[in-house]
Amino acid sequence: MKLDSLKVVYWYSMVSAVAAGAVLFAYLGFIAALLGSILVMPLTHFILVLVARVNEEASPYLKLSEQIAAMGILLFLPLLILNGILPALLVFIGFAHVALLFQTHDYRRLYIGLTVGFTALIAGAVESKSGVYLFFFLAYAVTISITLGYAYIEPLSNNRSQWNPLDQLRAAAWLIGVALVIYLIVPRFPAGNVGAIPGSDHFYENQAWEQEANQPHGGDAEESPARSLLRELAEKFDREGSDRRPDRTADRPSAESPFRYRGFDYEMDIDNPDDQGDRFSNA
Repeated sequence: MKLDSLKVVYWYSMVSAVAAGAVLFAYLGFIAALLGSILVMPLTHFILVLVARVNEEASPYLKLSEQIAAMGILLFLPLLILNGILPALLVFIGFAHVALLFQTHDYRRLYIGLTVGFTALIAGAVESKSGVYLFFFLAYAVTISITLGYAYIEPLSNNRSQWNPLDQLRAAAWLIGVALVIYLIVPRFPAGNVGAIPGSDHFYENQAWEQEANQPHGGDAEESPARSLLRELAEKFDREGSDRRPDRTADRPSAESPFRYRGFDYEMDIDNPDDQGDRFSNA
């Protein structure tokens, strides 16, 4: 069905402005988000009105749409190398959205455009570290609920629907409420740890430390396993230091302290390095 409702076009422009503002806020801040939203809304509205005035079969904007999409593809690879996958993907989504606007003759492409905008909103949330981004989610929920409402009732009423603004806000409140209930009730799955190095935490594993953490603190009558381990390591380092640097034995602290500093070496024998455990040894 042909998209020729000005109400749908207006609210679709609002959705695009919110999505663009959210992405710009995540990367460039509030001022860029405000200016971007102010620019995107009239631009989207203008493009959709131009496209609605021509027939799809004889549209002069199809060639322009293909060129914009090709430009986004060409920019994707260098941005991927220079800035990473997420910025490159967002730039590609932006070009794809503009290219799609020049082909939005029906409601099917409208729904595709809404999906593209939601993808950009989620991608921006990955980068954003501010709680203000939640307000962009709320604004997007309000605008997209009104857009989908008009997309449903406008074709049925031949673009003469009368939808009370209070009913619009009520529909948006229902959508936000259902989403909030789902968010609070549905259990959160454990983190996938994508990109983590397997076994990167094994240097901190120690059975003696775990036993000490689990047992109650009964007093200082018996030395803890962790302190005993530290004392053994300190004595081992002291013995090695005294064997290799006998001239520094007089300057070392007494054996009562569990921590000792063996002094700075101006030279290091690479053929016989100090044994510092599995983590630091290059032997």
